[in-house]
Amino acid sequence: MISLLEAAMHEMEQVWNFCHARLDEAASALLSYRDGHVSPCVNYEGQDPADYDEYDSCARHLKAARATPYRDAEFGLAEVAFKRLLLEGHEPSLQAAVDGDEVTPMMICREDGDSCELARRIAVLFHAHPDYQEGWRP
Repeated sequence: MISLLEAAMHEMEQVWNFCHARLDEAASALLSYRDGHVSPCVNYEGQDPADYDEYDSCARHLKAARATPYRDAEFGLAEVAFKRLLLEGHEPSLQAAVDGDEVTPMMICREDGDSCELARRIAVLFHAHPDYQEGWRP
């Protein structure tokens, strides 16, 4: 059985890891949007690339564009880098937590303890992701 202290220990690490995973996805989408995709263009998924109509849109390029809210990829990548920089200053580290007479090692934010508001605010930006947990909401 996991104690409340152990649950809190894992939660901060989960929030932090969740944020980094979503930022990785955002950066990948931006790079796909900026650089194009590696597979041949198609007008719709399942189409033979040899039948691609170059006067119509490429479905794969449009998919990459929909995956990012940015139309300026360099700005989007700079914003992702900035969020990473902020997040790095709040990386959870192993610290001693005191609960009554018991001292337990716990992964908590170096700046904000076990309820890092910055990491939670970055996480809430991705609240529609299936791995987001409502309990993380600041």
